[in-house]
Amino acid sequence: MNSVFNQTLDKGLYEVILTKKKEDREVDDYARKNGAKVVYEETPRLGERIYNAMQESKGNIITFLEDDDMYDENRLQVINDAFKERKIGGFRNQVILIDQFGNKTKEELKEDEILNPKTYNHRKHFMPLVNNSSIALKRDLIDPDLKSIDLVVDTYFVFTSICNKLYEGLYHVKDKLTIYRLHSLNTGNPSTLSQRVSNFGRFLHDYDLFFNKFKDCSKEVKKSLEFYRISSKLNYYRSYLLLNRKSSPDMDFTLGEKLQLLTIPASDAWSSKLNLAIKLTGLVLFLPKPIRDKIITYRTKKIFNIK
Repeated sequence: MNSVFNQTLDKGLYEVILTKKKEDREVDDYARKNGAKVVYEETPRLGERIYNAMQESKGNIITFLEDDDMYDENRLQVINDAFKERKIGGFRNQVILIDQFGNKTKEELKEDEILNPKTYNHRKHFMPLVNNSSIALKRDLIDPDLKSIDLVVDTYFVFTSICNKLYEGLYHVKDKLTIYRLHSLNTGNPSTLSQRVSNFGRFLHDYDLFFNKFKDCSKEVKKSLEFYRISSKLNYYRSYLLLNRKSSPDMDFTLGEKLQLLTIPASDAWSSKLNLAIKLTGLVLFLPKPIRDKIITYRTKKIFNIK
C-alpha cells in the first residue's frame, strides 16, 4: 500500500479500493487514513472479488495490485499519460522479478508495441508471465463475465484488451513499473498435491471460458488460448494421477487435443527442450490408458522430484 499512496501522480486523480477477505485493524486503519475504501469479500473467486470491488470505484481506468507486489513510484503517472495520449483499451508494463530472497531476475522487452487482432503473434507475444499488478484497462472492457473467473483474471484482462475493437488494443510497454515477487503460490505450484489438483482444475475452468469467449478474435490468439487450455488440462490430469495413485480422473483427451500437442506452434517464450517435451507428451497420449498413465506419473514424479 505504501507504493500506491506514494505515487508521483496527484492523489486527487486516483482512488484506492482495498479488497480483502478478513478484517485487520492495523492494515485497514492505515488504508482508510490514506483515503482508501476497504471492501470485505469472502468469495473464493478472484474475478468476483475484483468485479465487486470495482462497483465501489468511479474511475474510467482500472489497475490492480496484488498483496505480494509493489508499484514503481511513477507507474500511475505513466498509465495516466498513456491513456490520455492513445486510444488504447489496455496497458501492460514489464516487471522486475524478485524471488523469495529478494534476488532480482530479468524480463526484457526491446520496444513498446500495440497488440490487437492484427498484430498479436503467438510465437512472439505468448505471455506465460502475466500478472494483475502490471495491467490496467478501460472500465468498459470489463463485463460481468469476470465474476465467473476463479483465478486467471490477468489473462482475461490481456485478451479482452487485445480483442476489443473499440480501441487500438493493448499497449505493451518496455518500462518496468511493477515489482513482482515469485513464489510457489503465484506460480501455480502450491506445496500439496491436493492444492495443486484444485488449482489446475480452476485454471482449466477459466481457460475453457476464455477459449469460448476469444477464440474468434484471431488465429494467433486462438493458438495461445489452445495452448493455455490443453496445458491446464494436462497439468490437472497428471497431478490427479499423483494424488490418486490407483485411479485416473474422469476425463480423456480427444484426438484433436492429442494432435494439438503434436502440432502446436513453438513460442519464443519457451525453450526447444520444452517444445520437444510437449510433442512427446502428445505421442504418449496415443498409448493405451494404463500404459499412458504410468508414463505420465513417472515423468511427473521426476519433474516435481517426488518419490
